[in-house]
Amino acid sequence: MCQLYVEIERERARRRQTPRSSKMTPEVVAYVEEKLREEFSPEQISCTMRGNVGVRVSHERIYQHIWWDKKHSGDLYRKLRIAGGKKRRKRYGKKDWRGKIPNRVDIDQRPAIVEEKTRIGDWEADLVSGVYHRGFLVTLVDRTSKYTLIGQVKRKEAADVTAEIVRLLAPSKERV
Repeated sequence: MCQLYVEIERERARRRQTPRSSKMTPEVVAYVEEKLREEFSPEQISCTMRGNVGVRVSHERIYQHIWWDKKHSGDLYRKLRIAGGKKRRKRYGKKDWRGKIPNRVDIDQRPAIVEEKTRIGDWEADLVSGVYHRGFLVTLVDRTSKYTLIGQVKRKEAADVTAEIVRLLAPSKERV
């Protein structure tokens, strides 16, 4: 058992002594930093390196160098086009109101007797949108009998939808 630990320690020592190949030599770092100060993107720097320095480093490695520099109080990150230091508009604070109906009555506010489904005449309405919003279907379903009425409207305007609902319910207005 002790022999195993000795072998592991020898292997770790050999590994520490092996030279690491690094493309980020001082010349390459100087070239990268010079191009960043000229406001080249890491992708552009990566593509032009082979002809100018003789070695090509990936744009991902250049980003790693930039973030390492930032961690050690450098300012290379400020030279990025969409830099970590430049102000950007936050898109997550504003509430999305698309598709919301203004002044709508919540489903929880309907009378309790409607939930029991014991009487005919409690209707549920829905608006089904067509492909590319070219035409809409108004559907009305009686909650107890599941009797369904379907009508079509061209526009999603409140007046058009209301008129279609009134037209659909007119024959059975005594049961509504």
